[in-house]
Amino acid sequence: MSAKTKRGDYEPSWTEVTIGAFLSAIIGAGLGVVFLVLKPVISVKEVPKDNELDRSSVYFIEGGRDSAKAKLATAKRKTFAAGGSVIVDENELNSFGVAPVAPVKPAAPAPGPKSVPAAKPGGPADASGGVGYVAGAPNFRINDSALQMGVPVKVNAFGLELTVVVQGRGTFVKAGEGFVYEPTTLLVGSCPVDRLPMARAFVMKKIFEAQPVPEDIAKAWSKLSDVAVVGTALKLTMP
Repeated sequence: MSAKTKRGDYEPSWTEVTIGAFLSAIIGAGLGVVFLVLKPVISVKEVPKDNELDRSSVYFIEGGRDSAKAKLATAKRKTFAAGGSVIVDENELNSFGVAPVAPVKPAAPAPGPKSVPAAKPGGPADASGGVGYVAGAPNFRINDSALQMGVPVKVNAFGLELTVVVQGRGTFVKAGEGFVYEPTTLLVGSCPVDRLPMARAFVMKKIFEAQPVPEDIAKAWSKLSDVAVVGTALKLTMP
């Protein structure tokens, strides 16, 4: 009997079939996630009208940055830093240029191959053939009693550069002795990572919580008695 015939007579066991199907599902799911992450997000200034809406795409609706509507931002920041309660809108929040999230101490980078270092948020992305990322300044939009936080992240993968928008939408919850931002929806590009627990935790820690927070705001934030998103405003209440 020839070797060709012997190979043709081979029948895989159910265990091999199951393992093969499982691996195929994992690979397929991984490719699906990569596709959604890299799928371009449409950035707009306002919600498109129904006849202009592309329901197959994900939109990033930018928050206002009108300096004329943020004339009181500096005064409100001083009031807040001095221990006073303030109410800010998205224009004022964007003028601060900082993320209203509890600051965390960056974790020490895990040792790994020098060819694939991950750049620190705010630092230069690696361009030597590895993989790195750099997070840009956050943008805020407040509507329907929810805060949207969007961060453009420039990714460098083996010499190829692209920008992915990371956006969350939610409110604030009490955690320990302070308040933290808790998005109910979280997207990386067009991928809903709020459905992926490990990915969600990574994005929150490395992108949102790693945003630099000025010392005066961080110190005042730790003293808050309540944080609430009401309508189109963020209410920061001191004791």
